Amino acid sequence: MLEDIEMGYVTTVMVKDLSRLGRDYVSVGHYTDNFFPEHNIKFIAVNDLVDSNEGDNEIAPFKNIMNEMYARDISRKVRCSHRIRGNLGEPLSQPPYII
Repeated sequence: MLEDIEMGYVTTVMVKDLSRLGRDYVSVGHYTDNFFPEHNIKFIAVNDLVDSNEGDNEIAPFKNIMNEMYARDISRKVRCSHRIRGNLGEPLSQPPYII
């Protein structure tokens, strides 16, 4: 997509919400604040009510931070759950064969 933007094929980037653009708030901020404006790209995040044509959205950076924190929190919880299940002797995946 970035190559298409740089070649001028794309005029608008539309995502369901900001987390679909990325979970790393630094890179999402780079795209929404620098890259897209430099390439005259309209950016829309439908569920987060972000539209670059309507000016800066003060809530968007906070949502990006929350998206990153959510991803880290879920990852930590899944690892903990797998560790507990593994310690109890429960299989963590399907066996490579069918009995």
